[in-house]
Amino acid sequence: MKTSNRARIVSLGLVACPAIAVVFLIGVVSIPDLALDSSRFHWKAPIAGEAEDLPGNSYDTAGKYATFDITPEIFDQSLPDLSDIRIVTDDGREIPFVIWTERADETSYRIVSDIINTAYVPQSHTTFTIDLGGSYVRTNTIVITTSSIDFVRRVTVEGSPDNRHFAVLRDDMQIFDFSTDHGIADTTVSYPTTDYRYIRVTLWDNGDEPLSDVGGAVSIRESVKGERAPLELRKSETTHDKTTTRILVDLGYRHIPSNTVEFEASDVNFSREVTVRASNDLDDDSFRTVPGGVIHRITTESLKTERLTLEYPETRERYLEFVIHDRDDEPLNVSVSKVMGVPRHVTFAVEDSANYFLLTGNVRTHTPSYDFRTTFSFLDKTTFSPWEVGALRDNPDYVPGRHTPFSERCRVLIWIALGLMAAVLGFVVIRAMRQTARPACPA
Repeated sequence: MKTSNRARIVSLGLVACPAIAVVFLIGVVSIPDLALDSSRFHWKAPIAGEAEDLPGNSYDTAGKYATFDITPEIFDQSLPDLSDIRIVTDDGREIPFVIWTERADETSYRIVSDIINTAYVPQSHTTFTIDLGGSYVRTNTIVITTSSIDFVRRVTVEGSPDNRHFAVLRDDMQIFDFSTDHGIADTTVSYPTTDYRYIRVTLWDNGDEPLSDVGGAVSIRESVKGERAPLELRKSETTHDKTTTRILVDLGYRHIPSNTVEFEASDVNFSREVTVRASNDLDDDSFRTVPGGVIHRITTESLKTERLTLEYPETRERYLEFVIHDRDDEPLNVSVSKVMGVPRHVTFAVEDSANYFLLTGNVRTHTPSYDFRTTFSFLDKTTFSPWEVGALRDNPDYVPGRHTPFSERCRVLIWIALGLMAAVLGFVVIRAMRQTARPACPA
């Protein structure tokens, strides 16, 4: 019995060892490299500039940090998330860096309030007052609410500390609703930031019927102005079908980020929904749909308004197709005048005697993580020295094929290991069958 158990253990070991070896060879070598090996990066570009100390800054770090922008060429040759970018010195040292942006941001806080003193003067105006309930509450925005549709109204906004003496805050705004014909509306009124407790709103009817169920919600909106840079339009083609106008734009480079488009149109009195499609190649099946919006231009005696700039969720594709839904209307005489995106900046600490290079083009790397990201959040960006990155060139240290998976580079070795495992397994099976067929010894 002991001999039989020992044989089974040996047999299992003979089967398991080759299998473990194959798993080890395939799995372990497939782990992305954590140590920097410049031979795995296809492209290399010099980074040059002067780190000059800036006057008037008592910090030792003034002028010791360099910043450059990611170029379209680098976007094209890097991974979409830029995780394969590295900065090294001429002696091969890896330099910590941060890729950052300055995006536009807006925060809005609704203020709890009460509506009082609602009144209506026939053929003239409707008015109501918003009581914020206390002093020194800052506001700068009102959203007018009403159950009415299809209207245009001029709006006057006034403020008062005591509900008796009012000062005009805004008298040149219009709100409108064209839901039936155009599907657009805008009832938001902005005014200079104030801390008046009482905000009085007057809607001028000018002989029209008053709006129904009028009210308003006040808030404080704070905006941070972000960066946007125009992108090169390599090519633009416009086509029409029965219900849509399609404008295909070529930005010239893959993976380049964009989030804003500006249209030019000679037509008036239109409102069209726009859908955005994006892809890094022209295969129609590869295009993905991105939420778009509405462009419009309304020109009447009572209202003049237009919105020909459309913001959409950021894409990182070379080709953009803007689909304008004409429905049963005639196609617009429209074109794309500008596509914009948020620039990517790269910042790193510099030394006077070092030369710096950017590496990219490694599909099997990981996203770098440096302590410098924590330090960066406390730095003054105005002290950064502007540098430039040169054109990408073939990295002389690059070894083609090292970035390919082990299963593709060493197919022969894997097949030898699998063959060996099959041979051992066959041997064990045959040996077990012979032992089973052997007659039992007489007692």
